[in-house]
Amino acid sequence: MSNFEIKVLQTRGSSYHIGQKTADQVRNLSILNILKSITKQAINVEEMKAIYKTYAPHLLE
Repeated sequence: MSNFEIKVLQTRGSSYHIGQKTADQVRNLSILNILKSITKQAINVEEMKAIYKTYAPHLLE
């Protein structure tokens, strides 16, 4: 398993203030690059179907 870094932001205040602080922190980050770094390149379809069948079979219909 590869290592990854998590940034934690603690804020207090109104929803507006929290939104501003969050935006300031992620403004220069490329969301696509972050998602690519934490996701697998290939998906095992049969394994995913088995998981859905166990926990959410209605989504397979």
